[in-house]
Amino acid sequence: MNHPRPTTRSRVIALLLVAVALVALAAGCGIPTEANARPIDRNALPQTLVEQPTTTTTPSGEAGLSRIATVFLVSTKGDTEALSPMKTEIVNVTDVASYPRQVIEQLIAQQPQQNSSGNDLTNAIPPTSQVLNATLDGDVLDLDLSDLGAVEGSGQRLAAAQIVYTATAIPGIHGVRFSIDGEPAAVPLDEHAADVGQIVTRDDYPNLINY
Repeated sequence: MNHPRPTTRSRVIALLLVAVALVALAAGCGIPTEANARPIDRNALPQTLVEQPTTTTTPSGEAGLSRIATVFLVSTKGDTEALSPMKTEIVNVTDVASYPRQVIEQLIAQQPQQNSSGNDLTNAIPPTSQVLNATLDGDVLDLDLSDLGAVEGSGQRLAAAQIVYTATAIPGIHGVRFSIDGEPAAVPLDEHAADVGQIVTRDDYPNLINY
């Protein structure tokens, strides 16, 4: 017996029924969507997603970083005094503007020691000195210190030279303008005393270079 061949109409209807069935199946297996977001129960999340991190990130830029600076101490060999550079770590650098203050504070805190040549290195800056203000004015560091005026004789010249050489080792700084205890001050140079408010540079201490 011969079976009647399906008509084109029957084939179309059959294909439509199959398509509808596939769509229904996909809808049942897919990710449901909602118009509004729903909060997720914390108890349903993995523990690693719920725990809060215990570490903090440092701000961008130079904040929280350490930098290596050059400070100058007084090198003594016999009766000869000169300036000798040494490297030191400046920790917790917060920003570019406060960096010179941190460097000078580190210089004040440096203790006597010996350099690689066996020469004694001392610090002419009184350990009681404090940086009252350190502000950049272009390439000049306006520096206000306490107790620097208490240094007598050649010691004040050495202390001022240490500060000038250390400050100008910082990129972008060419000279220092001194104040002592809030008042513009004149500091001793190699040959004479600076004028009050004068910008002091390395050129004012040519006799103290020792590399």
